[in-house]
Amino acid sequence: MGVYVNYEAGNHRDWGWTDPSYLHDIVLTPLALRMGRWAIAGTIVHEIAHLNGAPGGNDHAAEVPRR
Repeated sequence: MGVYVNYEAGNHRDWGWTDPSYLHDIVLTPLALRMGRWAIAGTIVHEIAHLNGAPGGNDHAAEVPRR
């Protein structure tokens, strides 16, 4: 099993997302890339949390460490 990181040039509103139709795909956008390497790394880690079951929407489980 692998994780694929893709680029979406047309989206300038979001940093990234996971595509629910492809269970192992992460999409990065120009916004994340313009913010630098730490933003890219943080976005990838955040999206991997979603791939591992963290819900999206108003739930912040992918953003806040669990204690």
